[in-house]
Amino acid sequence: MTSPIGATHIALIKTLAIAGLAAAMQATMLIVVVATGKVLFGLPGLPPAHLLASGTLVAVACVPLAAFQSSISMLMRSFAGAVALAAALAGVSVSLLTAK
Repeated sequence: MTSPIGATHIALIKTLAIAGLAAAMQATMLIVVVATGKVLFGLPGLPPAHLLASGTLVAVACVPLAAFQSSISMLMRSFAGAVALAAALAGVSVSLLTAK
């Protein structure tokens, strides 16, 4: 790379940026769910606490996945190869989650 910043530093920054975006995505989802419930359906109160807990868990779980993807992207010179590996591992994960 031509940057004076090391590859590890770049991967760390990318991981933090993705973690922030994942947290923002989960917060947006919660806001939309609450607004939809109140405006469209007239539901009183807030959603159950487990919805907030699951959104927080998803945001936290994105951090190691983003770090892994950044590491793989740093090690592999081909962007397509890193994306293909991530897609293949996502397919394995879905298969394991849906297996009976």
